[in-house]
Amino acid sequence: MSIPKLAFIATLILSASGMWVNVIHAQDEEDPDLQRAVMLFEESEAAYNDGRFDEAAAMLRRAYSLHDDPLLLFNLARALEGDGDLDGAIESYQQYIDEAPDAEDRGAVEARLRTLRAQRDELADDGDEEEEEEEEEIAEEEEDDAGGGVSLAPWLTAAGGLAVVAVGGVFGAMSQSKALDADNEPVQETAKALHDDASTMATLANVFFVVGGVIVAAGVTWGVIDLMGDDEEGEPDADLAILPGGLLVTGRF
Repeated sequence: MSIPKLAFIATLILSASGMWVNVIHAQDEEDPDLQRAVMLFEESEAAYNDGRFDEAAAMLRRAYSLHDDPLLLFNLARALEGDGDLDGAIESYQQYIDEAPDAEDRGAVEARLRTLRAQRDELADDGDEEEEEEEEEIAEEEEDDAGGGVSLAPWLTAAGGLAVVAVGGVFGAMSQSKALDADNEPVQETAKALHDDASTMATLANVFFVVGGVIVAAGVTWGVIDLMGDDEEGEPDADLAILPGGLLVTGRF
């Protein structure tokens, strides 16, 4: 690509900090855009050397818009690379060799492009892995929140069983009261009726005691199993079964 009116003469310099292109204007001092581009280039070089890569990149973009010398693209790529913008640096290096296909440093730039693309791909892979790990952690936390808490259901069941036992206690007290009244009743028929009532209430009391006791035992056992939690494979450590004759608890304790 030829440069109109020899506005820029480029010299490629290798230094300890890497490659840098110095663009020096030689002619056409009456072109204001050219003069402004040269000024921006010089300012960008100072910003680059000071580590202000983002400022250097902005100045070089402005300079290129005023005078589209491809060597400004090379400097822009260097500034973007210094600023950590791999995508921008790759794009600018590629545009540089596209616009200056016969550049002496083409091989070095192409090698640099391969390196940057490999770095970008590696960062992308690392980012995907981190995202997957974060998603797994979130899923585990949600799973813990959903299944790791202590349930109130078993303890409410046990409380209900205690209420049933309490009802049995009421019937038991009433049975005893009826029995005392029957013993003190002088009329035989009335005394017999009181004894019958006392017997019925005693039977009801026993039924409520048994049922309530079973419910309490079931609730407490269920609560203990819930507190023990699940094993590493998500299976409960113990199982509860209510049998006609009692409770059966199996598992690891």
